[in-house]
Amino acid sequence: MSIPLKEQILSILRHPSKTVALTIVSFIALLPGTGAAPSSNLPPRSAILSTATLVNDYWIANNGLDDAAWSSATYYTGNQRFHEITTNAAYLVRAVDWATANGWLRSEKSRYNGDVVKNDEDADNHCCGQTYIDLYRLDPQSIRIADIVRLENYIVSQPDTDYWSWIDAFYMQAPTLAKLSTLTTNPAYSDKLWAMYNDTRTTQSLFDATEGLWYRDSKYIYPAETTSGGNKVFWARGNGWMMAGLCRVIDALPADAPHRNDYIAMVQTMAAKLAQLQQPDGFWRSSLYEPTQFDMPETSGTSFYTYAMAWCMNNGYLDRDTYLPIVAKAWNGLVAESVHPDGFLGYVQLVAAAPGASYYNDTKAYGVGAFLLAASELSILAETLFVVSAGPDQTVYDFDRDGFEGVTLDASWTHDPDNTAEVYEWLDAGPLVIASGITAQVTLPLGVHDITLRITDNATNTWEDVVRITIAEPVPEQVYMERFDNPTGDTPLDTYTGWTALLTENGIISSYTNQSRALGVASGAYGFYAPKQDDGAPWNDAVPNQPALVRTDAPEAVNIESLASISWDASADNIDHQYRVAIEIGGVWYASNPALNDGIPDSAAPADLPLTYHPASFTTASNWLTIGNTTLGAPGSLSLGAAPASDLAGQVTGFGLYLVSGTDNEVAGDHVRFDNFGIWATPERPIAPLITSFRRVGGATWELTITGNAGTGYAFYSSLELTAPGTLVTTLGQADPSGDAGTVTGGSVLTTDASGNGRVRMTLTDTPANFVKVQPAP
Repeated sequence: MSIPLKEQILSILRHPSKTVALTIVSFIALLPGTGAAPSSNLPPRSAILSTATLVNDYWIANNGLDDAAWSSATYYTGNQRFHEITTNAAYLVRAVDWATANGWLRSEKSRYNGDVVKNDEDADNHCCGQTYIDLYRLDPQSIRIADIVRLENYIVSQPDTDYWSWIDAFYMQAPTLAKLSTLTTNPAYSDKLWAMYNDTRTTQSLFDATEGLWYRDSKYIYPAETTSGGNKVFWARGNGWMMAGLCRVIDALPADAPHRNDYIAMVQTMAAKLAQLQQPDGFWRSSLYEPTQFDMPETSGTSFYTYAMAWCMNNGYLDRDTYLPIVAKAWNGLVAESVHPDGFLGYVQLVAAAPGASYYNDTKAYGVGAFLLAASELSILAETLFVVSAGPDQTVYDFDRDGFEGVTLDASWTHDPDNTAEVYEWLDAGPLVIASGITAQVTLPLGVHDITLRITDNATNTWEDVVRITIAEPVPEQVYMERFDNPTGDTPLDTYTGWTALLTENGIISSYTNQSRALGVASGAYGFYAPKQDDGAPWNDAVPNQPALVRTDAPEAVNIESLASISWDASADNIDHQYRVAIEIGGVWYASNPALNDGIPDSAAPADLPLTYHPASFTTASNWLTIGNTTLGAPGSLSLGAAPASDLAGQVTGFGLYLVSGTDNEVAGDHVRFDNFGIWATPERPIAPLITSFRRVGGATWELTITGNAGTGYAFYSSLELTAPGTLVTTLGQADPSGDAGTVTGGSVLTTDASGNGRVRMTLTDTPANFVKVQPAP
């Protein structure tokens, strides 16, 4: 998927404090969608759970517990189901904290001004009860369901059955009634559920039996309301509320419950119609009968349908051969289009009562909840299926520039629960077989290659999946940009950018304050001011021609060999001012040699000239001088020393500029400044993961130590268990999380630290001789 420029801008605005622009492109990168139709193959269970975990963790990290209203309550229905699938304790704690914060009470709508009856009779206020009841089952404290029991007892006691005048209401209240009926073995709740459902369907005529779909409410019953093209108005999310709610009701009721089969029949009717309305990108459009009216992905309705169809397949109510390609296509579309790289879930139509637009940066709690429900059921479905996987798309760089590069094709993420696969073949576009085996090495020329994995089982059935391999020249890409746009005027750099500055003051290495200017102050966005001669505030005691080291930590793990260029906008007075790029390696700071100069003795005419440092190689020793005395508070003077004894190597941990204001024509107020500091680097040559140690540390506990690319996730598992990574390994985590290298995430995935090291302890349930296989995580 190519994200439109407008959507990219919106994404940046969503994170206004983030000035780090991009991440270095790694050797093997998961590529975004290309606009092509998504695959109808379901990904492995591990990939489904990993994506959903990313989305849920992002939501939790960036949102508060929230109130008990329908939107947040819908999120917690998804979060609770996802907890049941993953057993992630953090998700359970989140739910309990939310319920506790809301007093385990039904929600209220402000427009009712505290009217108890109106709030009790509004179905939206009942949605929270679904999660309250689930939490009560785990820890039966009476407070957890006391208000929900009171609430539903009131509804049951009333003769009215027309409370659900809009179909969203079914998801909000019906599952709560079904769960409470089963919990208490009191059929009064499920009887009331059926009566209200039947009223909505038949008396209010919100179900169109001819079409097999539901109108959102009476205003939209055809022909009172039509689409712009004259079609019936069937809202995707509205029908999603109904279909998902039906599945949750069926799931909550016992198998012999009255009318349960009627609910099942309705879901089957809806699924048959919706199967015809899915779009080529895997989504259902917001206006089901006029998809071009709002021709864009919509996440919430699509997620609800995916959940419902997957749940029905898992429980034997829908045919897998028919519906599996539909939910796989939907899920792959959601992952490609809606899930941002950081886990933000977009394209969720905002609160509405009818079809409407949705955009890349639109999200709501209910959309995340629906997505988690879908992921939960798909993870169960994937565990029981033969899932063919050719692995993640790869971008591989031609580092030696001979026009070719070797690639590893890897089908080991294929899930074969019955061990029926016999032949693994890899085919080019010909299609000609170019390799065979679960893993294979091939050499490909520059360009984009779609490689098909074809697996044949012991009954001569075949499955196929396609992986896109791009062989590219290693072109430098921007990995960092700081623009120093400061909305608050003259403010120290470190208060909003993470940059600091050192200089010599009274024989001591000191920090330098008031180093920046805001956009629009004086003649422009000045960025950083170097020390200058000025008798008054805010430049206290700065002395002309004294050097300053302005620096920040490296935004990512960057090897000096990958650096291509560093640029900035320069603007200085005195013609003898100096700019030198500064880098830190191994705790030592170096300044580029020779110094650069913008060639203009007066910063006012013109200002902000671009300067770039791009030596033939950043590693060459003669390009650098050692910077002495860089410890804050130490005695001495900031100064330049000799060139390093040998070429530089290793990870760059800090960047900046070494500045000298100069003395030529010095007058009060003269200075040197810079702005828009950017770094460009080429992708680094990959380091194959290497097992440096694998040893028993006690009983069945073993410790694995690896080296590889910095900040890279590697999956580890038994080499016999090629079809289900991690199933024979129980991760215990680092022996000492505060001191061990790397981090463990997503089950059996170890992410290396900034030096490329990782260590983890685990319990093995097979023999150590069969362990260990390590490969880049998908």
